Amino acid sequence: MPPRLRRADCSGPGIRRTCRGRGFAYVDEDGRRVDEPEVLARIGELAIPPAWQGVWICPYPNGHLQATG
Repeated sequence: MPPRLRRADCSGPGIRRTCRGRGFAYVDEDGRRVDEPEVLARIGELAIPPAWQGVWICPYPNGHLQATG
């Protein structure tokens, strides 16, 4: 049975996207760089448009809302 959806609040803690060189880096709510391969793969699968600014990414893979920007 797949995990149930978890309610997510985009004003709460999450992963933020920041510009880095010609690409992006991702940082958690404590400002630490996210470098776990499974988390980066999930973020890549979201196909977040590069034009989005102020991107918030849900820290939970089963969150009902995955990204805003």
